Amino acid sequence: LSDSRGWYVANLKHSGFYRVNYDLENLQQLIEVLKTDRAKIESTSRATLIDDTFNLGVAELLNASYYLELIAYVKDEDDSLPLLVALNGLDYVYQMMANDYEAFEAFTGLFTKLFKSTYNRLGWNETLDDVNDMYSKHLKMIQQI
Repeated sequence: LSDSRGWYVANLKHSGFYRVNYDLENLQQLIEVLKTDRAKIESTSRATLIDDTFNLGVAELLNASYYLELIAYVKDEDDSLPLLVALNGLDYVYQMMANDYEAFEAFTGLFTKLFKSTYNRLGWNETLDDVNDMYSKHLKMIQQI
């Protein structure tokens, strides 16, 4: 998939079992597309982009900040596949930060910012005061979608 402005998506609809490490200029353009008009990128390709960016960051082949910048759009996502993939990556971050109070506080703030509006928009009516509770309920609910 390509756009006349020059950005492109490889491995459309996760047609192959490989990672795509985009050049940084294209990755920044893809991040902008996700923030402004995510429908230009089909949901399976959005999920693959999230997963690739996360795993390349874990492998230290890409700065992990790109993953965090990319998933900022999920606050507006309503398709379960990209949400679940983002949550799976955040689960890894959650586990890594659980013993570091300051890092964990930063993580919970990010998690709340990303998913609270999704939680409300999708009609999950329970009030969640604790991020840990919200996190576990999100995983359960999104897996059921």
